[in-house]
Amino acid sequence: MSDIRYINTQEIRRDLIGFLKSLESGEEVVVLNRSKVVARLNGQHIHAKAQRGIKQMLETAETIHSITKP
Repeated sequence: MSDIRYINTQEIRRDLIGFLKSLESGEEVVVLNRSKVVARLNGQHIHAKAQRGIKQMLETAETIHSITKP
């Protein structure tokens, strides 16, 4: 069974780097905005994606949850 973490976007804004560093290799992050998926990031690529604009995307996202793949 997958481990699902729900994270408030206010927390993400305050500590985006800490959140990214907490991800494990292969972990997937799904960014939802009004229940619509706006991003699906693999843990191996998330650091690069973050530097290229995920922060701005997170500004409009309401819910973020990361799913650890089995």
